[in-house]
Amino acid sequence: MKFNKTLLLGILIILQTACNNYQDLIEIDHSSELNLQVNEAYNERGIYILNNKYYLNSSIKLPEDIKGIQIEDDAIWRPNGLKNIPRLSDIDAPFQIFKEKNNDSIYLIKANDTIILKLDKLIQ
Repeated sequence: MKFNKTLLLGILIILQTACNNYQDLIEIDHSSELNLQVNEAYNERGIYILNNKYYLNSSIKLPEDIKGIQIEDDAIWRPNGLKNIPRLSDIDAPFQIFKEKNNDSIYLIKANDTIILKLDKLIQ
């Protein structure tokens, strides 16, 4: 197989651009203060990107007793008998996020329902 330097260079440029885009994102952490209407949210490489500006760890667990917000379990890879553990990335936009400064609670409001999330200690 012949090595194509142009193709490799193109791939490296695309990867570098993607990495730089992630560096521009603002992490929502313990010290953040935020009142944000989220119109666009997607999971990308373990982070949940909000409005292409902020991010949270996408594996933040949702409370097991949430009501009013439907979480669809459409995973085809999950073995029979294993329970789905809802995560933040299971909630689709639009929704609103409110967080006070120096607090680990995040209030997510969707369709007149409020979910209180705790920032995971693993977020760095």
